[in-house]
Amino acid sequence: MDEQFSLLPVDFEYKDIFRDVITNKLQLPLANLEKCFNDFKAAALLDYTLPELDNDAPIDIVSNENFARAALSSEWQAAVPDISITLPAAATARDTIVYIINHNLFNAQVEGLLNGISSVVNRANDLFEQTLADYPQHSPHYALFLAFVQLYRHTQDETEPLYPAPPRFLLQGSAATGQQGARTRFGSPAAGIAETGE
Repeated sequence: MDEQFSLLPVDFEYKDIFRDVITNKLQLPLANLEKCFNDFKAAALLDYTLPELDNDAPIDIVSNENFARAALSSEWQAAVPDISITLPAAATARDTIVYIINHNLFNAQVEGLLNGISSVVNRANDLFEQTLADYPQHSPHYALFLAFVQLYRHTQDETEPLYPAPPRFLLQGSAATGQQGARTRFGSPAAGIAETGE
């Protein structure tokens, strides 16, 4: 995320919005999570000897045992961590990790970071539209990309009427037909007709 922030032109309005989100919403949760990361690494709760990552994660995971906010841009540096989680005594590593994951202070930091990221994403489309219309000059490769996006959107708008919503009888359930025993009819229309006798 910091890399994308640093790539934005200085005079780009979105960079100011992005900077405000980092300062007001992302900076403190990241500082607290970095403190937790360092504390848990020192307590030998993180094992970097195994290269395995979570294959079921909803996003690509990149592991970095040497993560530090100091390597990020200056906008991330001002926050001072204010989190302190007391770990249970005489617990196994697994029990301690489960305790941390379920701790409200830890979850609040993760939630705050994700909420900040979502606010950046929510504004991205509006500001992208503004860039298409108002930005005075684009580099040639960026101008080609913007032309492609405009053509793609035009194609989407033109093809949308060709693919109407699925027929009503495919989406209706038994409550809509008033028949007992009729199931929701997804799949082929023939299956729906055979089920209800329509």
